[in-house]
Amino acid sequence: MKNILLLSLLLVACSDANLDSGLTGKWRITWIMNEGIRTGDLILNNNNTGEIHLQKDAKSAVLPDAENIKIKWSCSNDDLTLTRIDNSFILNYQIKNRTQNSIDLSFVSDINILLRRQ
Repeated sequence: MKNILLLSLLLVACSDANLDSGLTGKWRITWIMNEGIRTGDLILNNNNTGEIHLQKDAKSAVLPDAENIKIKWSCSNDDLTLTRIDNSFILNYQIKNRTQNSIDLSFVSDINILLRRQ
């Protein structure tokens, strides 16, 4: 019985590790909101840190200035969570669809996020 429990824990740990390792790399991130579209680069490192790089966009209602945001990230089967390191602001995105090179996410009901591997 203990062996079955240990094997189950190892399988769960491996599947979580595969979720995280499959996300590492550079992504193009696009937020689609009622106020418009905002794009940038998202880099996810294998130590669960990362960065969001945004160019200045005076037309954007959300984060119009150039920004380099350092984050921590985690992933489950249903969620991708990004936490800003400078102010601990947490964005918990629901995963709607996922392939090796693209992920469709949603935040609340009116913001959709597209990740495309670069």
